[in-house]
Amino acid sequence: MEEQIEHDKRAIEMYKSKISSRCLTISRSDIPNDNIQSIQFVDELPVNQLKIFSVADIRFDRVPTKLTRLHVINCPNSNFTGLEQMRQLTFLRIFSNMPPLQHVNFISTLVNLTNLDLSQNQIEDLRPLQNLVELQKINLSHNHIEDISPLRKLVKTEILNLDTNKIVDINPLKYLKELKELNLQNNLLFTVKPLQILEKLAECYFSQNMIQDESILPIITKLDDNEFLKVFDINYKDNLIEEQIQLTPTKQQQLFSNKIRTVYEQQEQLQQEENLIKTAKLHITQMKAQALQILTVAEQSHVHLTHNIIRLFQNNYYE
Repeated sequence: MEEQIEHDKRAIEMYKSKISSRCLTISRSDIPNDNIQSIQFVDELPVNQLKIFSVADIRFDRVPTKLTRLHVINCPNSNFTGLEQMRQLTFLRIFSNMPPLQHVNFISTLVNLTNLDLSQNQIEDLRPLQNLVELQKINLSHNHIEDISPLRKLVKTEILNLDTNKIVDINPLKYLKELKELNLQNNLLFTVKPLQILEKLAECYFSQNMIQDESILPIITKLDDNEFLKVFDINYKDNLIEEQIQLTPTKQQQLFSNKIRTVYEQQEQLQQEENLIKTAKLHITQMKAQALQILTVAEQSHVHLTHNIIRLFQNNYYE
């Protein structure tokens, strides 16, 4: 206990000069032995925000009670057990740590959170988030999420990033009436029909999915000329400008129908090319095996193959 008190005193003196705008930033270069025994000492400093970068072995068993904003980034071997005590937090960012987070049960008690960033982890289960009803901005990109049903209760959410996950069913999102910005890129979507009733949706990103219907059309017709173009990519916008097309709802439907059809044709072509490559690799493997058998039989039978013929086999099948 005395050792901990002494550690906290040294830490307070060390970090007093590093505070800026009520924010304390701690990085690996600031800490002897690349280690923090506890961050509870932060309560004795005039800060409400703590940013920790590239510091190993962080523990949260003894935590500050006054912080409202916390960032933990690129911090290997961190132990987040105990962070559930920080119920005063309104902002939490935990990403790019090793090993990545797989379970976030500690977050279920942080009911005052309005901004949450758990991107670049390996999270599958979102149930610990279901009671965080004050959340307005959520970033869960680059995880292993399939089931987003726990999000249906988070009705105050305005910005939601689910980029690069394994999501197929987005029905729970239809309950998020305040949603203004949504990123669903790089998932497994076949339709976005549940989003058609979201009247406040102004920005939406759906590229790198497998949308097979025209459910996207009623969504884009609600957006203005600048916003709806974000659904796909900037190149599409350039094409429209070059052709000086008037963006009427009918024209939008035609353009996006063509775009969707083109995407699927490209996907089919890529699949065909991949199949051809696999077949060619199989043939090469079989030919190498046959060549080896021929050479083995020839040696065993004392067949006098010339040096050049043997080299020919080797060059054709083993290089």
